Amino acid sequence: MKLFLLLILIFALNSIGFGQKVIVRDTVKSEILRQTRHINVVVPAFPSRQSDCKMNVVYVLDGDDAFVNLVAAHLAFVRDMDNEIPAFLVVGVVSENTRMDDFMVGDPDRETGRAQKFLSFMSDELFPYIESRYNVTRHRVGVGHSLGGSLLMHALCDRDSLFNAYMMFSPNLVYSKNRLLEDFKAKAPVKLDKFVYLSIGDTGEPETGYLKGIRRFDSLLLNSPGIKGFEAHIDYLTEVGHMESLPVSLGRSVKEYIRYSYGTPGEDVRMAMLAEDDFAKAFSKYYNDRQEYLGYRYYPGVYNLYNHWIVLAGMNGQPRKILQIADLAIKIHEGDSHRYILYLGKAQAYDDMNDTESALKACEDAMKSLQAEHDQYDKEDYKYAEEEINELISEIKQAGH
Repeated sequence: MKLFLLLILIFALNSIGFGQKVIVRDTVKSEILRQTRHINVVVPAFPSRQSDCKMNVVYVLDGDDAFVNLVAAHLAFVRDMDNEIPAFLVVGVVSENTRMDDFMVGDPDRETGRAQKFLSFMSDELFPYIESRYNVTRHRVGVGHSLGGSLLMHALCDRDSLFNAYMMFSPNLVYSKNRLLEDFKAKAPVKLDKFVYLSIGDTGEPETGYLKGIRRFDSLLLNSPGIKGFEAHIDYLTEVGHMESLPVSLGRSVKEYIRYSYGTPGEDVRMAMLAEDDFAKAFSKYYNDRQEYLGYRYYPGVYNLYNHWIVLAGMNGQPRKILQIADLAIKIHEGDSHRYILYLGKAQAYDDMNDTESALKACEDAMKSLQAEHDQYDKEDYKYAEEEINELISEIKQAGH
């Protein structure tokens, strides 16, 4: 079976383009906190053909200009390398002189601490404010360093529905006599559809003090029955101090988050699905189950579907399974400018089944799909796609004689 990997890789590379983001400095009047809070919102740039795309939201605690731009730049770079993953709206929540109050749980031995109120501000005021003004999904990521990470651990223990994914860099889990650790232990979840990344350095204070808390949390996970749906990564950083842990951890956490959230399942998992009578049904079930974690329905893009699913069926001599998955993918990606590639997969499957008439019909459908999205292509890419379709038509006709 001839596979159009070269074609797909060329279009994937041509689609890479680094856009200019927009930074919005805004305020939210909070009745809960009785304050006006400042936020920094980084809106990613979209090509015109993707202007209606929904964005995931990343909430950055201590979200001043430097931190929020660092997070936004990293996510933008990752998406520019693979624009089949969702775009991210990054919201920095500024806590210039209030972080001890905002991020710590109240305690009789300490005057500061209103973490519960701050989480209520986020859930009841900030989230609705953002969701009413931007085109976003229901998927939220929390990012926090130091006490910002501590607040996220408190949210995970007490109000885990606030975020789908938690990224905590060098959090303090040992204040107030290990309260956060005790809270997680008491929670004892059996099922928790969350992604969690924790990191800790090993150089200087407060890092060496915080390290004890991370090790205890690690031990809690190891000694607990498996928590269904829970994906936790703990990074023990070497020769890294407290402030250095933020930039070092960011890249690692995003890599693990993208892999878990939007990566292709391993070949063993896909082969098990291929063994099912209905490959498309098994594929749909897998991604429908992912909805519980992601908060919305997500399917891989055209390139991913072709390279990792259609090619898998083709390499294993399963043309009928190609037709199953291709038909589903065509429905999923109605209006996608590269959907014609899926019809080419169908054409090859029919050709392998010696059904020349159906193979040529699939090529005709591929050309119609390409022509319908003519305005989305530059001249050179469009010409290349036409040539590929016509070349396949010629090969099928020759094989049919």
